[in-house]
Amino acid sequence: APPRPKNWIDTVEEAALELTHPVSEETDGNRALWIEVGRALCAVFLGKTGEFRQITDQAMIRFEKSRGVEEFFLLRGFAIDPEKQTQDYARAVERCPHHVLGRYLLANQLANSGGYGKALTEVEKAVRGWPRVPLFYTLRGLIRQQVQDPEGALTDYTRSIELQPENFPALLNRSIVYSGMSRWQKALEDLNICLRMNPGSPWIYHNFGIIRMNLEKWEDAISDLEKALQLAPKDWSNRPEVERLLVQARTREKPH
Repeated sequence: APPRPKNWIDTVEEAALELTHPVSEETDGNRALWIEVGRALCAVFLGKTGEFRQITDQAMIRFEKSRGVEEFFLLRGFAIDPEKQTQDYARAVERCPHHVLGRYLLANQLANSGGYGKALTEVEKAVRGWPRVPLFYTLRGLIRQQVQDPEGALTDYTRSIELQPENFPALLNRSIVYSGMSRWQKALEDLNICLRMNPGSPWIYHNFGIIRMNLEKWEDAISDLEKALQLAPKDWSNRPEVERLLVQARTREKPH
């Protein structure tokens, strides 16, 4: 995502000021709904959780039967109620079955909570409805990785990359699938593309290190793993794993 401008808070506050007062009952319904969406977004960006809840709760009642009310379900799930995300995303998709973002968020949330079967069902619907959206193939690839279907994951990542050649997540994850199949050269090819796209990613060097350990290129592996630790933030979730691999590489022990 592009960096926010230095004055982004001022910009949002100005927008919020323009939308200070709830719209009147006389305002055109569709326009009124989107003004309330704007007010809710401003509250999210400014960290005004209480105001956000008030806006969304009132809007859900006022626009209950209106087209577009699903946006409030998406906002509520995305912004403040992680424990109700699945329910909110499901209601959004129920209200608007052709909502691309809603379908993606629902499938992604189901996968994150371990409901891979239901997630796969949702993403299958998405692929049928939007066969040229690479994001859905990438998500289905991730789910298939989790359920130990590497061939299916490989097919999905490849299709996603065909639709969007500079698709960093799909390329990175396809390299992991190739590694799991011991197709080292293919994995390296994908990682080299990733490196050109995002040379500061510790994930790339982590995966380089694993591949080169398997190829018994120990010095290169050590260099890669050290680079991953150097680039990664202190709270990086994979730091313990990379530190463990580094010890193994220094003792010439293949990863397991």
